[in-house]
Amino acid sequence: MIKTLLFDLDDTLLGNSMDTFLPPYFGKLARQYPEFEAGHVAKATQQAAALAQANQDPTVTLDRVFADSFTPTLGRPEAEWRERYATFYADGFNALQSYTVHRPEARDVLEQALAAGYRVVIATNALFPRAAVEARLRWAGIADLALARVTVLEDWHFAKPNPAYFAEILADLGLRPQDVLMVGNDPVEDIAAASTLGIPCWWVTDDALTPAPVGSILVGRGPLRAFATWARDCLPTHHAAPGPVSALADLLSGSLARLWAELARLREADDAWTRAPAPGAWSANEIALHLRDVEAEVNGPRIDAVLTQENPFIAGVDTDQWATQRSYNTTDGRAALEGFAQTRLAVIARLRGLAPDAYQRTARHALLGRTTLSELLQVILDHDQVHLRQLRALAA
Repeated sequence: MIKTLLFDLDDTLLGNSMDTFLPPYFGKLARQYPEFEAGHVAKATQQAAALAQANQDPTVTLDRVFADSFTPTLGRPEAEWRERYATFYADGFNALQSYTVHRPEARDVLEQALAAGYRVVIATNALFPRAAVEARLRWAGIADLALARVTVLEDWHFAKPNPAYFAEILADLGLRPQDVLMVGNDPVEDIAAASTLGIPCWWVTDDALTPAPVGSILVGRGPLRAFATWARDCLPTHHAAPGPVSALADLLSGSLARLWAELARLREADDAWTRAPAPGAWSANEIALHLRDVEAEVNGPRIDAVLTQENPFIAGVDTDQWATQRSYNTTDGRAALEGFAQTRLAVIARLRGLAPDAYQRTARHALLGRTTLSELLQVILDHDQVHLRQLRALAA
């Protein structure tokens, strides 16, 4: 059953063509840098945003990618341009509201979804900082609603049309592709990218003739109000098929991104990093070491065995004992983060080169019985979720 609705923002919930919006945006932003020609600031911003949009590294936020490009191109210290950006978003950005169009039906649709018990995510492309997204939510008249998540530059690791952008949302909320529905206007960034993971989509468009992108999983198309009618009448009984096995590489990438975000947040404070919430419970330090060792000594070898052997036997391993046996509580696990990430990235790279039928290769598992590579990869994703919940409990 669909549990969560993902809504694009610009030209879905808020009339906002980037072709119309960006020229005045860059014009007003350039006023924060009177020492430069306006074109220089626009070029530096666009170049940094393009690199962020192309990011494939689950361990680096889009904000960091942007800053690492923007700082040297602008030739100003990072702290200085961030202060100027903050001033712009506090004082000048709201003047751009006149270039957008309020859609009153947007609030009606979201309120209907929330009243029906669905979680609502604002799945806007994460290339704008939080301040810019929050302003556009106000312009759309939906900022005060109980939104489950809003994707922004500072927190996210992938951008549309990378399918890993949607995979990160799924990992963040502990969902599978068949648990969500994407509602958006862009045939490539919203419909095609989400469909790649097996996420069903509603295409917000007044165009009834243009074919949908090849491979799209459309439940319908039409204006936003038409979606509201369909959602009321059809969504409660709609069942989506599980995502394709080809999505597993992106799902693992999105899962790594969210684990990394939580581990990095806790790592910044020594007391939070090593504190256990209760006797016998693990600290973030111990979780990091556990993730590294399981990825390198269990997950990686199992995948290799299934891909290189015919129906291999896979023994069960009680990895929880390693925490005591290997004295995780007395070992600094910060260095383990890099080892975990590199091993996971190697697994992801290997999966991207597989033919679809390789995911159906079989093995004999001591606990699961007959299994397949795709099932073993789902076990990894489920294991990630266990520790993601633990890390969030520690942060709380």
